[in-house]
Amino acid sequence: MESEDVNQEDVKKLNQNLVMFAREMGVGVEYFFDQNFSIGGEFGLRYFNLRYKDEYQDELYNDNTNEFQNTTIKTETSFTSNPTYSKISLNFYSTKKPQKSVKNPEEN
Repeated sequence: MESEDVNQEDVKKLNQNLVMFAREMGVGVEYFFDQNFSIGGEFGLRYFNLRYKDEYQDELYNDNTNEFQNTTIKTETSFTSNPTYSKISLNFYSTKKPQKSVKNPEEN
């Protein structure tokens, strides 16, 4: 179902002209106090880049000649963000101990 507000040709053109690139990396450590408790830390970097390029023909008015002339309009827009993050965590690991099997004394 097409919306009246959104032209499908404009959406196709936007998808062709838009380029997005993103990555994330991080390092962390974890120290175990005992079998069930640990404290951890992590530091990371995220990278996000968005680039848009467009080119189209239009007529612009030239004040010097008092005429309209054909012109190519080029648009290039870029956005880059690389935020960092860090976190500290206190972890609890639940471990179930195996149940001891009870032998039936009559089996002996």
